[in-house]
Amino acid sequence: MPAALRRALVYGLHQVGGRPVRTVQELATAVGSSPVTLSRAYSTRVDGATTLSRFLGGLVILRAQQIRLSGPSWTVVSNRLGFAPGTLRRKSRRWPGHSLGELERTAPNHLFSAFVEEYVRPLLD
Repeated sequence: MPAALRRALVYGLHQVGGRPVRTVQELATAVGSSPVTLSRAYSTRVDGATTLSRFLGGLVILRAQQIRLSGPSWTVVSNRLGFAPGTLRRKSRRWPGHSLGELERTAPNHLFSAFVEEYVRPLLD
């Protein structure tokens, strides 16, 4: 795995505990790389199975579910993550294909397992 991609993935994973990285551009700026370079390296590594942007979106959804399950409304969750509520709804529809209500009812371990299958396992193959 290219060093720049490795640094970017580590950074993105570390950030998820607070305010997750929202875009490939934001990630690239944070790690001093080009968004095109990172996106191409990720796509090559996963043999085109998914994109770096979708990986970051998945991290946002994992964090959003975690925050929501601790009590705040979806509006508060969206604001805390720096998204409009409609954007968070669209991200949830994209992956894992659920409404926010369905996401809320999904067991966290099932959501995490789905994230690993969709975005992490291809990195390791």
